[in-house]
Amino acid sequence: MRLSAIVTVTALGVTLLVLSGGLVHASGVTLPNTFANDTAADANQVNANFSAIKSAVDDNDLRIGTLESVKGPVRTVLVSPAIDNPAKSGAILIKAWTDIESTLGKPCDANNRCRLQIEPGLYDLSGTPLALNQHPYVDLAGAGPEATVLINNSGTAVLTSTGKGESDPGINVVSDLGIEFLHTEGTNAAIMANATAFTLRNVAVTVTGPGTKTPMVGVWNTGASTLRLYAVRIASVYSTTLDVAIRQEAPAGGPTIDVFASSLSGYAVTHLTDLKGGTVRIATSMLSYVEAPDITSGGRSHLVHCFLDTFAPITNQ
Repeated sequence: MRLSAIVTVTALGVTLLVLSGGLVHASGVTLPNTFANDTAADANQVNANFSAIKSAVDDNDLRIGTLESVKGPVRTVLVSPAIDNPAKSGAILIKAWTDIESTLGKPCDANNRCRLQIEPGLYDLSGTPLALNQHPYVDLAGAGPEATVLINNSGTAVLTSTGKGESDPGINVVSDLGIEFLHTEGTNAAIMANATAFTLRNVAVTVTGPGTKTPMVGVWNTGASTLRLYAVRIASVYSTTLDVAIRQEAPAGGPTIDVFASSLSGYAVTHLTDLKGGTVRIATSMLSYVEAPDITSGGRSHLVHCFLDTFAPITNQ
């Protein structure tokens, strides 16, 4: 019988669940022989009863030993929301992310990845972003973009990652989440990256807000980062001049943002100021706008097998 363990973080505290392929029960004992008072007991029958008891005790000892061998959670922490309280749910999530390695009681690394699994619900982070770089090799996963939604309505990013120029996008994998960001004036985005690396998979990012002066950005890279986006939907909805799905502001000749099988509503910008650049490579994806890169600033964009949201094909570039 294979056993596994999951730590559950809820508003009531931390619970260890021991899971198995079936329920674990104590063995019952059926004695083959019954004796009456004032009658002789046959030794063979007595020994048969003792044999039955010993078999049951040995079996229970094996079951108990198996349970005791599971000392704690393996690599997963499960986060459950507070009922009808998005702000409290967000606080639970932030604490679970902050404490995940201490909760698991062991470090997470390239050979021992960990996972924060978020149950369906609405999680309002109330101005505090989740910093991916806080826990390398810990993945963040929901139950789907429509089921598990993280929001930040204070103009602060939902996810951030500030690294040291890491190049492995597998350091953190974020998957199956909805991300909603209310943009206010200022340099911020739903997801902010700087000199780091991570992967987004099956993530829906929605950016809305009253901002009229600064771009409303889905994913914004400001340093030497390597990002991978698979099956990601980014919708930045305000106007064609301020909507930016992906903003690449890396050093000239710097690293890349690779986008596959995704939907981008808003510009994919690979240049903003002089001496900035980096590359955005987009393949087999739907775009609402196409903007030619500014070669003088070092920016590059490459599109392969892409099409507009009208399903008109885009020439490879």
